[in-house]
Amino acid sequence: MVRTAVRTVTLNVYHVGDECVNRYIASAPHTNYFSNLVSFFRNQCMDLNRLVSETLKNPGPDSTSAIIAAVDEIEDNLYYFSDVISAGIPDVGRLITDSILMLLIFPILLPSLRLLDVNDMQSGVVTSLYLLCCILRIVKIKDLANTIVMALFYPLEALTTFSRGKVNGYISDRSFTSVSQEPDNDNIAKCNAECLTVNVPNPSSSPSE
Repeated sequence: MVRTAVRTVTLNVYHVGDECVNRYIASAPHTNYFSNLVSFFRNQCMDLNRLVSETLKNPGPDSTSAIIAAVDEIEDNLYYFSDVISAGIPDVGRLITDSILMLLIFPILLPSLRLLDVNDMQSGVVTSLYLLCCILRIVKIKDLANTIVMALFYPLEALTTFSRGKVNGYISDRSFTSVSQEPDNDNIAKCNAECLTVNVPNPSSSPSE
C-alpha cells in the first residue's frame, strides 16, 4: 500500500509538465532513484530465476504461488517504468531505458540465452525469454525494442556504449548464475540515448563457416 501510494504521488509530479519541475527531477542526485529502481528490478528478475530453478529441482506445494507472486511484482514494476516514461521527461526516459539495457539485458538476459550445455535444464533461458517478452510488451519504447532485436542477431561485442567519445559501457558474459560485480550507477546515470550505438558488421566481409 505504501509503495502504491508513493508511486501515485510521484507519477502525479512527473505529469505536471512544467519545465522547471522536469529539470529538477532529471538532475542529480534525484536521478539515482531511477538507477536504484532498475537495480532493484534486476534483483527481482534474478530472484525469479532462482525460484524457477529451485522449483524444477525440488517442486513444492508453495512453489507455484511463489513464482506467480514474483511475476506479479516484476510486471508491476515494468508498468511503473512505462508510466514514468510516458510522463514525457526525455532525460528520465533515456535513463530508465539505458539502465535496463546496461544493468539487466546486456550483462544478464542476453548471455543467459547462450546454450552452453545441451544436457542442462537451462531454466535461465526460459526465464530470460519471459523477461525479454515482458519488457518488450510493457515498456513500449522503439529504441529499446530495436536494440534488443539487434542484440539477438549480432554479438554483444557489436553493441558498445560511448560517453563523450570514450567507451563507458558495461557488457559481460555473466548469466543468472554468476553475478559477482555490479556496474557503477553513476556511470549509468550519465549515459544518454545518443551515446548508445550499434556497430553492425558488413555481411559481405563475414567469415565463411
